[in-house]
Amino acid sequence: MKMSPFSCEEVAQAVGGRLRSPAKKQVLTGVSTDSRNLGRQDLFVALRGPLHDAHRFIRPEMQPLPGGVVVEEGRIPPSMSLPMIEVEDTRRALGDLAQWYRSLFQIPIIGITGSNGKTSTKAFLHAALSHHGVTESSPASFNNDIGVPLTLCRLNSKCEYLVVEIGTNHPGEIAHLSHMARPTHGIVTSIGGSHLGHFGSLDAIEREKGALAESLSESGWLFLNGDCPKTSRLGARTKARVVSVGTRPGMTFQIDAISVDAKGTSFAVYAAGFDVSEQVRLPVPGRHQAINAGLAFAAGVCLGADPKMLSRGLEEASLPGMRMAHTTVGS
Repeated sequence: MKMSPFSCEEVAQAVGGRLRSPAKKQVLTGVSTDSRNLGRQDLFVALRGPLHDAHRFIRPEMQPLPGGVVVEEGRIPPSMSLPMIEVEDTRRALGDLAQWYRSLFQIPIIGITGSNGKTSTKAFLHAALSHHGVTESSPASFNNDIGVPLTLCRLNSKCEYLVVEIGTNHPGEIAHLSHMARPTHGIVTSIGGSHLGHFGSLDAIEREKGALAESLSESGWLFLNGDCPKTSRLGARTKARVVSVGTRPGMTFQIDAISVDAKGTSFAVYAAGFDVSEQVRLPVPGRHQAINAGLAFAAGVCLGADPKMLSRGLEEASLPGMRMAHTTVGS
């Protein structure tokens, strides 16, 4: 899906870079960090890491030539007639560009974080909302300071919802990515020890995940896994309206009658405050998937989608890669 058109001049202004450009105006409709997958109207952002440096792929024989390139200062190759935007740090520039581009859109953007379940919940929410409107989401597990900007660059004038997965490896990442993506709503799937080595304690992980809750405004919704005590506590850290989802009594969206077999998972979901009572069938097995799908269902209801359409979307959901794939072993 192409981005809404933008110019190299706008990129330079958004990232605080210097434009070294031919006189010809160039319209851009995409952003890529992969030199193997470029279009003529793409902006190529040359990232440099500990093992790879994309600047070495910027050469006249690139095919096709992109519409423009973001490079580090002093790294413009000779004999290149492409528009070049010089910046101090291309990785930071990618985030600055995405933050500017996101500001052009006034649509629901749902940020999802959690120690476990965020990619599955993202897939469920994408499938459910796609039955209600044009929905884009993070490809695979694009949830860091490269993946989130590339997800924001999937927005365009036809998009009605964007689902953004937000991950973390170090303290402060979720706050940084939430500031970049400015989600209007949030989902926290769980808080556990999957990144304990980087944070030292579960309380530190709770503080990190809470940054998404703190980023939401009064007009937003925050959806929490009510079966996870630490996740439930995040409701006190947000201005948004809080919705709990779980199997325990007193949840805003009550999950009940979970049944798992080799072909999938079924459950009932009730929300008296929203006059909702629905049966849901998932095409993947796993009791925990009922909570992930329940969070997606609750978000869809609060965003105005028809519960039956959400249920139909969840029934057609497909999880990425080999997540929860069912394999028969032996005879």
